[in-house]
Amino acid sequence: DPQCLDARSVAGRLLGPDGLTARRSVFERPDVLRGVAELAGEGASVADIEAVAASVLGDERAVGIGEGVAGGRWSTAELVAVELETLEFSVRRRDSGVAVADPEVLAGVMRSRPNLSGEQKAMVEALCRSGDGVQVVIGVAGAGKTYALGAAYEAWRNSGIRVIGAALSARAAQELSQGAGIYSTTIAKLAAELADRAHGGLRAGSVFAPDEAAMVSTRELAVL
Repeated sequence: DPQCLDARSVAGRLLGPDGLTARRSVFERPDVLRGVAELAGEGASVADIEAVAASVLGDERAVGIGEGVAGGRWSTAELVAVELETLEFSVRRRDSGVAVADPEVLAGVMRSRPNLSGEQKAMVEALCRSGDGVQVVIGVAGAGKTYALGAAYEAWRNSGIRVIGAALSARAAQELSQGAGIYSTTIAKLAAELADRAHGGLRAGSVFAPDEAAMVSTRELAVL
């Protein structure tokens, strides 16, 4: 009976990990209305749906984060906590001294690839020399990120550092393997392998390169 739709229960479902933020980081009021309507089923009045939606948006688990196309935008306290923890982890990993390629090996790789642009060279240098535990590479499509990553991979590999790549789809993983020469798998498969203690995970000092990381869900990326 839609008249008995419990606002607290609906909020728990919509504001949980499998709710409105299962596939996106933010939501707006129309998303909440749609979610409430789907849970209510047939027979719910517009007034009922709007009342429950207002309760969801007023719940302490809904976090306002600014204005969107349809007015306000929200996320959830759970997802915001995951994001903050991931960011704090990344900051703590600065200057960790990991994945630093041998200087002579890196110089040789750079000489062997004279067609690298200035930006590509800067990317390779940052990846292979900074020692930061987390590095982010941002570039438009066609900027040559994969080619430059291939140079970094060569420097790491020849310095005895293991590198593994991952992508959302098997096809994208194959393209990463072909474009950069890095053995790659899907993010879902890698996450499952790392969660399996018997598998052993990645040994210390390894490099994990997720392709199109911005497309990976926040929760998946946090786990990896």
